[in-house]
Amino acid sequence: MEKMPVMEDQTPPNTLEPIFSTVWMVGDWKHAEFGEVVAWLKGRTTFVLFEDADAVLSSGRADGRHVPTAIVLAQSRPGQISRRDVDRLYASAPLARLVEVAGTWCEGELRGAPSWPGVIRVPLCTWRCRLEEALGLDGVGARPPVPRTMTAAERIELALATLVRDRNRTARAAVYSACRENHEAIADMLRQLGVESVSSSGADADVGVIDVMVFDGWELVSAHGGSPRKERGVNSPPRMLLMHFPRDGDYARAIEEGIDIVLKLPALLSDMATSLEQILRPAGGPLACAAGL
Repeated sequence: MEKMPVMEDQTPPNTLEPIFSTVWMVGDWKHAEFGEVVAWLKGRTTFVLFEDADAVLSSGRADGRHVPTAIVLAQSRPGQISRRDVDRLYASAPLARLVEVAGTWCEGELRGAPSWPGVIRVPLCTWRCRLEEALGLDGVGARPPVPRTMTAAERIELALATLVRDRNRTARAAVYSACRENHEAIADMLRQLGVESVSSSGADADVGVIDVMVFDGWELVSAHGGSPRKERGVNSPPRMLLMHFPRDGDYARAIEEGIDIVLKLPALLSDMATSLEQILRPAGGPLACAAGL
């Protein structure tokens, strides 16, 4: 399988943002599919890479002097990291958050082993909208660790409780879907986040002033909003594409057709909130897709 070249660890290059957190990444981080995650972490944290749990314990960095705020477990296929490895890593840094980034071969209940207690699982295809929150990172540093006994359902409830819903309260979204049930489901998610959805069934429908365009599948993009980014007007609203199982070709096409965010379905409400925050943020420059672009 394709591998990334071996990378030196330790301190990342200078960035515009101050570095507050130390993250260890353990496992198959050299696999090519983790390349973007590794680059992102190196730019945001003091970052150390290890091949396995034995490398961590033999490195001298588990002696209490080098305490990580989070440990990222990278698996490109099931079984690369054992429950025993997880317990040993937790014992070496009991206050660190443990987060698994599961590669594409680990997706699905039949492929992936049961989740480890106390470890937050982030599928690789959703890392852009879930990893930052899972690691407890924000603009001012790292948040306190969550209890290892917290269940996945409790983590979802915590994420919902901490959503900043007021930020998008005045936003309006034009939702394009050929399926009434899908349209209602998308509109309900937006409503819970304080975003007013506008029905847009016809190609020439007048939806008024909107802040974001939401497309349920490629066929709606082609019919209503596909245009190269360079041809979009200055005040053109950002575009979000919702789809099941996006592939590399979808991300490349998204760039060509002026899509700002690709969100993999099914999506958590917190995924939608994170993507909206990115796409409606008044910052310059195109945004990467939430599901891996």
